[in-house]
Amino acid sequence: MAINASGQYVPDFGSMSQWGNSTNNQLTNSLGGIQQGTDFGQSGFNTGSLTPTADQGGGNDWFSRSSLFGGTDALGNQTSGWVAPALGAASGLAQSWLGFQNLGIAKDQLGFQKSAWQEQFNIQKEEYEYQKERRQQRADNYEASLNRNSASTPSNL
Repeated sequence: MAINASGQYVPDFGSMSQWGNSTNNQLTNSLGGIQQGTDFGQSGFNTGSLTPTADQGGGNDWFSRSSLFGGTDALGNQTSGWVAPALGAASGLAQSWLGFQNLGIAKDQLGFQKSAWQEQFNIQKEEYEYQKERRQQRADNYEASLNRNSASTPSNL
């Protein structure tokens, strides 16, 4: 391994242990990066060199990927996009609309059940009144027959 005048490692492609420390290879940097003092790259996956920056199409316009779905800005801060909150608001509005529709259906169903109950109640009330009237007529007829029989028979027997 060789070090140049500015103190950076210079790749020596003759040795495979030097390949992970190449500063000129973007794929090598993103997969392992450079860790000073060792012959091996960093453990883990460095996505910093693979994510778009503002000049690579990840700008701040309304329809960029980072503006839509969020991501990391140029300073490394996590940002949230506007798509998820907009979908949440749209979902809330749709659920409210469906709730009002269901409320209307429930009111209609309640009105139907109420009218059906009232109709059934009126039918039963009419039947009760009819049966009551017939019982009263039978009782009146029975008493009249008793009075006729008592009037036709002599009471001094």
